Amino acid sequence: MNQNRLFCKKFFYLIVAIPFLLSLSNCQNETNKNEQGKGTNLNTLKNTSSKGNSPYQKALQDTNTLDIFYVKWIEGVAMTHLVKQIIQDHYSQYNVKLHQSYLGPIYDSLALGTHELFLDAWIDVDQSNPKTQEFMDLGINFQNARFGLAVPSYVKTNTISELNDNKAVFNNEIIGIDKGSRVMNLTKKAKKAYDLELELKASSGPIMTNLLKKAIEEEKPIVVTGWKPHWKFPRFDLKLLEDPKNVYGKKKNIHTLARKEFDQDFPEVATFLKKFQLNEVQMGSLIKATVKYPGEPEKGIKEWYHDHKELVKSWVKNQKAS
Repeated sequence: MNQNRLFCKKFFYLIVAIPFLLSLSNCQNETNKNEQGKGTNLNTLKNTSSKGNSPYQKALQDTNTLDIFYVKWIEGVAMTHLVKQIIQDHYSQYNVKLHQSYLGPIYDSLALGTHELFLDAWIDVDQSNPKTQEFMDLGINFQNARFGLAVPSYVKTNTISELNDNKAVFNNEIIGIDKGSRVMNLTKKAKKAYDLELELKASSGPIMTNLLKKAIEEEKPIVVTGWKPHWKFPRFDLKLLEDPKNVYGKKKNIHTLARKEFDQDFPEVATFLKKFQLNEVQMGSLIKATVKYPGEPEKGIKEWYHDHKELVKSWVKNQKAS
């Protein structure tokens, strides 16, 4: 099995190398929709590792390496780095490598068996998601993920239906993120369903959160596109507006996906990941720790790890730390 998988890895990187290299010249012009695009359908195959390895270099790794994909969504960044830390401490026979990419290449790679794990699968949302039987679903790692419109808790408006009556209070605008992202598409539907007269303004994740921060510092009303989990909820006192028409849909679950036969090749890690689950408070504190040191998520993760030893122990029960 391991020899076959290594061959598949080499084959995968051979066939993606040409489109990968051709895409390099266009990378600077691509709009980064990673943090907000839960379900964004990306057609161009792009695969960039956290260490800048080329597809050719990646194919040469040994079969004891655990390759974990992540998209630059904050909950995925947080969980992926935490899982890496746990594997390093409790299953040190494996070498863990992280690779930042996009949904399309991630699902393709898992289906081909060239990479092992993806911890941030919104299965009922992702437009790029092919047939789930092509993967191994190791279970839900977070429940009650949601989309919607968020406001500071001091704002008296409680439902989307009330926005028109208070549009002047919100400067006649909803601060959004990247065009084409899942939450923006849903907000367009909400505008139509509720006949909202507020303008939906596209921006980016950082711009939206900076405007939110500024409004809260000045205690001014503001309404922004929102989704949970996200670091802005543990950092700011926010609430999602009620959605009586259910435009944004029911609460979602985030799943851990693995390539087929993962549990046969990495049985101890598979057992751990089947137990790996965070509640809303735990996820909030993990995300907060992840963004504590900009550009250095590992530092905050280590602090969180130290403060939650009993929780980690419940996931890796009967496994000795190295």
